[in-house]
Amino acid sequence: MFRRITTIQVVLAFVSLCWLSALNPGQAAYAFPYDMSCPPAPAQVLLFSARPLWSVDSSEIYIANADGSAEQQIRIPELGLPYNSYPKWSWDKKQIIFTKRLNESNRSSEDIFIMCNDGSNLRRLTSDNAADSWPSFTADPNKILAVHDFGPYGSPQTDIVYLDINSGAIVENITGGMTYTNGSGIQSNEGDVRFSWDGTKLVFGSDQSAPTPFYVVQIYVMNAEAPHQITRVSYDNSFDTDASLSPDGKSVVFSGYRGITPYPPFPATGNEVHDWYIFKVDIGVTPYRETQLTHTRTDIDLVPFWRHDTNKIAFLSARSVLPYGLEIFEMDLDGSNPIMLNKSEWRNEEYQDWR
Repeated sequence: MFRRITTIQVVLAFVSLCWLSALNPGQAAYAFPYDMSCPPAPAQVLLFSARPLWSVDSSEIYIANADGSAEQQIRIPELGLPYNSYPKWSWDKKQIIFTKRLNESNRSSEDIFIMCNDGSNLRRLTSDNAADSWPSFTADPNKILAVHDFGPYGSPQTDIVYLDINSGAIVENITGGMTYTNGSGIQSNEGDVRFSWDGTKLVFGSDQSAPTPFYVVQIYVMNAEAPHQITRVSYDNSFDTDASLSPDGKSVVFSGYRGITPYPPFPATGNEVHDWYIFKVDIGVTPYRETQLTHTRTDIDLVPFWRHDTNKIAFLSARSVLPYGLEIFEMDLDGSNPIMLNKSEWRNEEYQDWR
């Protein structure tokens, strides 16, 4: 849902404002059962998408070892644009769910696809004239988690939903009843959602505390299943997104904008491309205190992921210089000892998942 607007090529197309809606309904559908036969889980634990620095309509999916070695591109049969992003592992790593953009004339024409971990058995799940994004497998084999845009084109209204794994139909609108806290009664926007490691919690971003949609996005946690008790996590009244829960569910890491220019600016000024940092917050601790883990203004640190296997934090950063763009780094829980895990010339890593 919440993309960040920038004017610098290294982060262009990785960051912008929000998911919009449109789709080419004429695309063919692929069908096979959810429990289709797939190869065994690969040894690689890192799943990510990346695009060339010069491209906004091309993105591919890769897997790699924890140290960035043994990188392998997942070859996906093309349907529409070669834009495949926001991949996530299934719980057993035999399948991958991801977002595919289908229409070159409208970059928001995105739907959800499922495939085996080698790119075979491609299946289109959604085709509903709406932008569907941020998909995840759930512990329930009959449904998936996603962000769905209910608004008309150009006026996004995003919610976190559960979809039927076979039909793609919405079976529950989890955040449909959330409204702005200013008393207007207007429905807020929710997105950028991830499961906790045990699948019992969801962490996500919402603009419900914003005076104007999208200008303030804060982090929230809620139960994955009803009743969906919601807890607000961040209270900085800025733009926070891309959150990840600690393995014990007691803390959250997220990327936040802390620049002087209000975010997102209209039009974009170029200043907002800097001042993105990684923060850690302990849930429910008062008084509120966020720990800043990265500090260099020009590094542009985004999309942290709290790894359960090493208890380290993986994140994307543009701290390397051209010809490198956003690369995947790993650091200790206090922000020390950052190490680049992969180095790919002229490419932006844009999203990561670990299992």
